[in-house]
Amino acid sequence: MQPGRYAVDIHKKLSGTHARNWLSEDSRASFVLNLDANGQADACRGIRTRSSHSGPGVNSFSSTAHQQGYRGRWELQGEWLHVTLNVDDGRCGRQQLYENLAPQRWLLRCRKLEAAEHSRYAEPLLACTLDNPQEHQYRESFGYFVPEVIADEWLLLAPGDGLHVEWLDDSVPPAANPSQVALKPAQGRVEDDTWTKQ
Repeated sequence: MQPGRYAVDIHKKLSGTHARNWLSEDSRASFVLNLDANGQADACRGIRTRSSHSGPGVNSFSSTAHQQGYRGRWELQGEWLHVTLNVDDGRCGRQQLYENLAPQRWLLRCRKLEAAEHSRYAEPLLACTLDNPQEHQYRESFGYFVPEVIADEWLLLAPGDGLHVEWLDDSVPPAANPSQVALKPAQGRVEDDTWTKQ
C-alpha cells in the first residue's frame, strides 16, 4: 500500500432475545489514518454506542461516546506495514470513555487485502490487526475490527474517501448466526467526526 489517507465508517447493529428480554445495541465508529511519505502517521478514531434492554421488570437505556487522536510513525517491513500511534489529544479532541482508564497507544500491523481474497469489495483495502491489546486497560478496539471478511477480525480501511461497513450481529452467545457484513464505498468522505452523525 502507498502513503496516503485511509478511512472507514462502521455501522453495527446487534440484537437478540434472552428468555423474555430484548437486547439491542447500535453503534457507529469511524477511523481516519494518514500515512505521510516521510514516515509520519496520524489518526483519529471515534465511536458512539446506544444500548437498550427491555423485558419484565427491566427497561434500561445507555449511551456512550469516545474519541481519541494519535500521532506516530509507520514503516514497511516486507509485506507488513507497521504503524505506531501514540496518544495525541492535539490531533482530535479527546472524549474519554472511562474517567479512571486512560486510552493507550495503538500498534497496528497492516497489509494489502486484495479483492481476490474475498468477494465483498472490488478494490484493495488496508487490513490491520492490533498488536498490543494487552497494553490497553479496556477493549479500545470494540466496534472497529470487523469479522467474517477474512479469518479473524480486522480494521479495514479504504484509500481516499474511505470504506462504509454495515454489520449486523446476534447478541446471544455463542452466536447462532454468523455476523452479516457488507462493504461499500463510503457515502461521502469519512471525516474525523463521522461517528457522531445519525
